[in-house]
Amino acid sequence: MTFAANLRRHRHAVGLSIDAVARELSVARNTVYRWERGERVPRPKEQDQLAAVLGCKVADFYKEKDDE
Repeated sequence: MTFAANLRRHRHAVGLSIDAVARELSVARNTVYRWERGERVPRPKEQDQLAAVLGCKVADFYKEKDDE
């Protein structure tokens, strides 16, 4: 799985919308949308914030499906 797919999976698992994640991180909705589409990758600080909001570790965003 890609970073984008893992991000989307974790967001859905906690039941947050793209808008809610964007508000929590103080970024534009379009920014989170682009992360989930694989068009961009968040900076390390934003990855830390994403992990905190989604209740996971940054490494979880980079795991392959078989690693679980």
